[in-house]
Amino acid sequence: MKNSQVASPAGKSDERNTSMPQNTKPGANAVVDLALRWLPYGGPEPDEIFVQFGFGTSTFATKIDEFLATNISALSMPERNALREMTATLKRTRTSKPPRLPNVTAY
Repeated sequence: MKNSQVASPAGKSDERNTSMPQNTKPGANAVVDLALRWLPYGGPEPDEIFVQFGFGTSTFATKIDEFLATNISALSMPERNALREMTATLKRTRTSKPPRLPNVTAY
């Protein structure tokens, strides 16, 4: 497995395993890579997911779950656990009710 320096969104550099198995579906690596880059910050924003892939947080979380289920040795156990936690959070926030805005009269 190869390791490389990876720049995070905030410009920090970290070293992690960037090798992925050859049997992954096209696009799966990009979804997981985005999730791992944003993991220290709680995951990517919904807008970032939509701009990168054209789908919402629920589909993003599902694709990560599918990757984790089929690529058991692709990531370290801490990375896998952190991604599972992130996908659970994404699914919870996706199904929660949107905040109510106060009634405001126009002037």
